[in-house]
Amino acid sequence: FGIVGPGGSAGSIAGVATECEIVSHVRLHDGRYVCEVRGLRRCRVVREWEDESGYKRAAVENCCDSPVQSPEERAMLESVATQVAAQVGIWCDRVRSGGWERTSRQLDALLEELGPLPPLQDSEEFSMWVAALINPVPSLGVAPEIRLECLTQTNTLVRLACILQAIRTSNEHIMHHNPKRHFFILRIVAAYLGLFGRLVVLACAKLIALPLTLLARLCTFNAPQHLDVPLQGFGQ
Repeated sequence: FGIVGPGGSAGSIAGVATECEIVSHVRLHDGRYVCEVRGLRRCRVVREWEDESGYKRAAVENCCDSPVQSPEERAMLESVATQVAAQVGIWCDRVRSGGWERTSRQLDALLEELGPLPPLQDSEEFSMWVAALINPVPSLGVAPEIRLECLTQTNTLVRLACILQAIRTSNEHIMHHNPKRHFFILRIVAAYLGLFGRLVVLACAKLIALPLTLLARLCTFNAPQHLDVPLQGFGQ
C-alpha cells in the first residue's frame, strides 16, 4: 500500500507517494490495528480514484532521481553533500546539548532506526537520510518541513540545496537556548526562592514568639496565689 500526503486542492493527494510494507502489527480490542511499516520506494501518482469501499486507489510509476550529466554537476553535488554532512554533526550535538529532545534519548532512537549515514557518493540515498533526520516522526519541531519537497524532487542537487538551507536554518534556531529549558530553570529558581521565603517567615515568627514567650512566663511567675484555683466539675 502507499502512504501519501494531501494535495493542493481539497480531497486530492500529493503527486508522489511512498510504497510501504507492514513489518509488525498489533490488533486492538475494537478490531483496528496499530501497524509498523517500512518505506520501500517512491512512486509517482499517474491517476487516482476512489473505489466502492471508500479507499483511495492510484496507478503509479517508479520515481527516482535523474542521473548526473556532467563532471561539473558531479563536483557541485559532492561539494554541497560535504557541507550537509558537516552540518549534520553540529545539528545532532546542538539537539542533545540544547535539550530539544521531547522524550528521553529520542535522537539516539532515531539514529538507530535510520541506520548508518549513507556515503556521500550515494547522493540520493544520503539526501533522503538527512531529510528524515531533521524531519522525524514524531517531530522535534526544530527544522522547516521539507519532506514532501524532498520526495517530489528528482534533481539530487536541488534536493541537497534545499536540505542544506533547512539544516542551516535549524542549526541557527537551536543554537539559542531552549525556551522550555529556560522555563525549567525558572521553576527550579522559584522553588528555591519559595523555600527561602518560608525559612525567612519561620525565622521572623521565632523572633516574634520569643519575647512573647518570655513575657508569658514572667506573668506566670508573678501571678497571685488566689488565681491558681482548680476548675470545678472536672474531677482531679
